[in-house]
Amino acid sequence: MGKGKGITSYKNISNFNSLISLYDFFIFDLCGVIHDGKFCFSEAIKIISYLKLHNKKYAFLSNSARRISYVRNFLAEKGLVLSTNDQIVTPLEHFYSYIKENKKFLVGKKIFYQGRIVDDFNNMSVEISDNIDDADYLIISLSLDSLDNNDEWKSLLKKAYMKNIPAICLNPDIVAPHGDSIIYTPGYFAEYYKALGGHVMYFGKPYQSIYNFLFHGKSIDKKRVLAVGDSLTTDIKGANDFGIDSLLVYSKGIHKNIDFEDSNIASAMFVEYGTCPTYIAKSLDLI
Repeated sequence: MGKGKGITSYKNISNFNSLISLYDFFIFDLCGVIHDGKFCFSEAIKIISYLKLHNKKYAFLSNSARRISYVRNFLAEKGLVLSTNDQIVTPLEHFYSYIKENKKFLVGKKIFYQGRIVDDFNNMSVEISDNIDDADYLIISLSLDSLDNNDEWKSLLKKAYMKNIPAICLNPDIVAPHGDSIIYTPGYFAEYYKALGGHVMYFGKPYQSIYNFLFHGKSIDKKRVLAVGDSLTTDIKGANDFGIDSLLVYSKGIHKNIDFEDSNIASAMFVEYGTCPTYIAKSLDLI
C-alpha cells in the first residue's frame, strides 16, 4: 500500500479478476483506462458491469475539467451508460464545491476562463470576464492537439504573469490519450505559467484534496481501496500520497510506448517519477 519515492516493488498481473476479492472500493480514472477520448474500451465496460453485479463499490475520478452531466453524457455516447447512482468526480465539480464552501473566495472577483464555454460556470455565482486585463483570476482549462500554434496562448499567460494574476488549473494532466494520439492538456500550460513565476492553484489528481472530496462522508478502510489509472504523475502518485493501492494500466494510456514488461525499464521509470504502483497490467482485462 502507498509506496514512497524510489520504491519499485510491484506485481505484474494478467487480469483484473484476481484483484476483485482483495478490495471493496475501486477508483477508476477515465481517459486511458475507461476510454481513449473516442471510444470506451469493451473490457472496461465488462469490469464495471461485473463490479455492479457483485455489489462492489466504485467511483470514477477524472481530471477532466467538465461538469458531471457532460461526463455522463460523453460516456454514454462512447458506449458506457452509467446510472445516476454511479459517482463521478471531476476537478470542476470539486472547484464548484470549494467556492460554495468558501463563499468569499471569488466575491467581487472576475475570472478569465480560457479553454471552455462559460456555461460550465452556470450556478456558480462567479463573474466571467472576456478580457485578461481586468481579470482577478485566470482559469486554465485548455487542451491542444498540437503545440505548434500556441503562441497566442503563451502570450496571454505572459500578460497574466506581468499583471500578477493567480491561476486556477482545473486539470493537472500534462498530456492525455486521444485515439492513437497524445494531446496536451491544461497541466502543461499550468506548468508553463509556474515556470514563468506565476502562482497556480490546482484542482484534481494527484492533489489530496480531491481524494478527500471523493470520500467525504464515507467510512472507508484504505487497505481495501484500489485506484486504477494510466498516469504515474497523477493517478499513481495521487494514490501513493493518499495511502491506497494502485494499478497502472499502460497499453492505451499516456505511457503506452514504455515497455513495462521489461522489469529494468519499469523500475527505472518508477524511480524517475518517484512513485510506484502496487500492480501493473498491460490492459484492463476482466479474465
